Formats: sequence, C-alpha cells, structure tokens
Amino acid sequence: MRRLNCIPLITLALAAAALSTIAKGDVDPTGVWKIEIAAPDGSTKHRVATIAKEEDSFKGSLYNPDRDLTVKLVVVTNTSDHDVRFTLSAQGYKVAYAGNIEGSRMSGRVYYEINGRKFDTSFSASQQADGAKKVNSGR
Repeated sequence: MRRLNCIPLITLALAAAALSTIAKGDVDPTGVWKIEIAAPDGSTKHRVATIAKEEDSFKGSLYNPDRDLTVKLVVVTNTSDHDVRFTLSAQGYKVAYAGNIEGSRMSGRVYYEINGRKFDTSFSASQQADGAKKVNSGR
C-alpha cells in the first residue's frame, strides 16, 4: 500500500489561510468620512462620520447636516463580515452602518429601525483625512 505524503497539502492549506488573513488585514478607520446614502425615495443623503482611536477601541460621531445634529457613534472594527460597523441610537430610532474599507473609500449598507419599522439601503464614503490604513499584524 502506498502512503501519500500529506505534509505539502497541509502546508499549502495553511499558507492559503494565512494569505487570506493577511490580505484582509486590520483596518484603521480613523479620520473624517464624507458619507452618501442612497435614500429610498431616490435622493442622496449626506452625513459626516468622524472616527478616532481611543486606547484599544474607537469612538466617533456622526453629523447630519439636514438637521444640524451630531450624535455619538459606537464603533466596532473587524467584525466577521465587515471591516467596520458603527451604530447610533437617538429619539426612537437605531441606525447601523456596516462597511468595508478599500484605501480611502468605504462602502456597505445602512440598517434603520425607526418606530419598529426596519429597512436598509446602500452607502458609500470617502475619507477626508489621511486615508484608511491597513495595519500590519507585525505592528
């Protein structure tokens, strides 16, 4: 009976897994993001998110120029399916942005819950500051 040498296959599988982890990397979402939201009525809504690093986490705020209103964001990075997720709650509504960052661009979905009604739409954003940084795992 002939024995197959499985070491090259295992090594190849481990290398592929490591490359996919390195390719995604950890994303640093800090900076000022100009956001465009595709509203259900066909219009485009504008927001500005400011995200800053604070110790081992991120904090932020979201400015709505339509209402001249700024609210605090809860920011989470590197979720299982998105580079960044930020949420806010105010006056009977909840909003969650879930997106992926590529260079100085972010895109994804905005999930709304307003007075028990739920809906979502797409958003895109461009970073107004230094550009998003991919953080090497060796740093």
